[in-house]
Amino acid sequence: MNNDRVMTRLRHLRGRLPVRVMRPFRQIRYRKTGVECTMCGARFARFNGATHPGNRTCDYCGGMERHRYLWLWLQARRELLAPGARILHFAPELPLAKQLHTLGRFRYVSVDLQPGAEIRADITRLPFRDGSFDLIICSHVMEHIDDEAAALHNLRRVLAPGGRTIVMVPVDDTRATTYEDARIVSPDDRTVAYWQHDHVRLYGRDISQRLAAGGFDVSPFRTEDLYDAAVIDRHQLSATEQIFVLSEA
Repeated sequence: MNNDRVMTRLRHLRGRLPVRVMRPFRQIRYRKTGVECTMCGARFARFNGATHPGNRTCDYCGGMERHRYLWLWLQARRELLAPGARILHFAPELPLAKQLHTLGRFRYVSVDLQPGAEIRADITRLPFRDGSFDLIICSHVMEHIDDEAAALHNLRRVLAPGGRTIVMVPVDDTRATTYEDARIVSPDDRTVAYWQHDHVRLYGRDISQRLAAGGFDVSPFRTEDLYDAAVIDRHQLSATEQIFVLSEA
């Protein structure tokens, strides 16, 4: 029985079976060399959700576009993952957490308000001593935090001298300034205003200045400035995604 017929027979079960059951069949169907995941090395004709930029996901490890970009970026800066480094990971994305654990050569701590992290804590009130971490990963977190200033203060406080904080957030490049309005509270209104029901702001081109207000030097790294079109296409990255690297001012 060919692969398409297998998928046709399983199609009626879609939504009933867990992803881990359906994943092998998707891999069979899409196994080619069109795209490649930077995290796990899996190759497919296309990533799952290929028609929805931003959410194009690897069927093997679950890595999304921002995860593939961050991991590709980190691989070129291995000094940040040096043996003995102390790493703090906020709202740990499972694909990235798994990759970090495979290296197994540093102290890794995950934190979140929701279950699933090692420590349950608020980014605005971190239970760590000053200068506790050499690398902090804070991806797609800040747009959820009401008290941005308190969060940045805590990130600066627990960052060790010479350390780096990596921040990634959704950015609307058409906006000169970040949009936030305390009167926007309903999930539907926030989806319209901020792109997602649980966001409290939509960052604009002033993102670097806002991060710098926490006492940081900020260096932005945009995908299209680092990689050519062939790399971006092969790994299905967003050309305009940015990594903001924060260091002590």
